[in-house]
Amino acid sequence: MPARIAARLGAGEKQVAENLPEVSILFADIVDFTEFAAASRRNAVLDILQNIFVPLDRLCKVYGVEKVKTIGDEYMAMSSPSDSDDDEHLRKLARFALEALRLVEGMRYADSRLVRIRIGMHTGPAVAGVIGQEKFAYDIWGDAVNVASRMQAASEAGRILVTQEVYSRLRRDFLFDERGTIEVKGKGPMKTYFLRARR
Repeated sequence: MPARIAARLGAGEKQVAENLPEVSILFADIVDFTEFAAASRRNAVLDILQNIFVPLDRLCKVYGVEKVKTIGDEYMAMSSPSDSDDDEHLRKLARFALEALRLVEGMRYADSRLVRIRIGMHTGPAVAGVIGQEKFAYDIWGDAVNVASRMQAASEAGRILVTQEVYSRLRRDFLFDERGTIEVKGKGPMKTYFLRARR
């Protein structure tokens, strides 16, 4: 969990929560992993997860983003603005996303199929906090989380799908391909873009 949250727990706070007026969220999912896991030995399954998630943890430190958690074969990360941040926190998450795609290039399953990930990103308000009394779990909830998850689900293998909000704020520094309008559960039609590269 983030150091600021751990410090509050260490100081004895019983209920740790925070409002995040703006936070950028990323979900990355390993394509075809469920089928691979069902047909593979447990060590092979663990190897793939370790070979992806451990380097992603290192990338979080490199780009200054925070890992939130892993959920099965899905990786969740976030980036929050500092006081004088403007959009730098969002640029950090975009650079992280592009590097995450490069991370798996050439990686293969045991049957020689390429390992690929698909990524979704959004930015907006959320609430974060710690659940549990003996086994603590830091988590984050809200619109930004839900929409980022929908972007990941609607993305394509080897691509990063983002919302209009992300595109509008990053288009001066990054290159995009327009995906078009898609129907997003709970939100209706949303215009989306594929983040392609840094300028």
